[in-house]
Amino acid sequence: MREEKLLDSLFYIDKKPILEILSKLSPTETELLVNFKKVELKTLLKLTFCNLLFNKVLVLKKRYLRSSRKSPLRECLVVETGDRFFDYNINGYESIFVSQIDDESYYNLIPYLKSVYRSAFSKNNYLKIVLKEKTLSDFFELNLLRNFFNYQTLNYRGKELKTEVTEYLEELNSSLPYLLDNHPKKAANIVKKIKGNIFLLTDVDSEFYKRFKDNYLEGLEKEESSLLLDFFLDSTFEILFESLASIEELFDFKYLDTPGVYDSGMDFGDFDF
Repeated sequence: MREEKLLDSLFYIDKKPILEILSKLSPTETELLVNFKKVELKTLLKLTFCNLLFNKVLVLKKRYLRSSRKSPLRECLVVETGDRFFDYNINGYESIFVSQIDDESYYNLIPYLKSVYRSAFSKNNYLKIVLKEKTLSDFFELNLLRNFFNYQTLNYRGKELKTEVTEYLEELNSSLPYLLDNHPKKAANIVKKIKGNIFLLTDVDSEFYKRFKDNYLEGLEKEESSLLLDFFLDSTFEILFESLASIEELFDFKYLDTPGVYDSGMDFGDFDF
């Protein structure tokens, strides 16, 4: 009986109008809409990067490299261009990631992210770039005076949409793991529509993401999909950007030289091997 009630509530979950709206929003835009007053720059940048990986614009790969001919091989995580690098429609706030890279080289992850962070300049600057997108601008009170004082707010339509999106994400948080186990086709339909917004589901655990990776990251090589989700679940991004936010620590990343693929060494894209 309990399962029947649950199924009744979930029957239309993949057919709700809000799902179509979410399908047109990137996770960066959705996060800004839902948590506008308390959103952090590092969160927006992480979601933007993960969405570019999800859409195969960029890829993460492991490489074993030397910083010099005499140094030992080290396992490094590098950023490269993906299959959709040239045909993906890059928007303004994604361009700071894409402009840092080209199709003839690869870039060590940590120096790459440091460069991206500096290009973002500040939270307010990055917010202004994101809010220029048509998908969001209709839902905010925007004018020259507000922009000058960094006082953008949601308009009436934006507040309504925020409520709808928040409620739907909460519903997905509680129901998607169940659907993945018991009604995989319905789960697949939802995941295909929300796309990178899957990274906004806060109540699902790492085991769910691993199962999601195995079933729904179509078009990505197995290693690439593993690295994407490992990166999303790892704390390196937050640690790095917390450091970058501090002027005193801006050029001190020695404590990030810990074992693992998140190598904080040199930009090996500048070396010939």
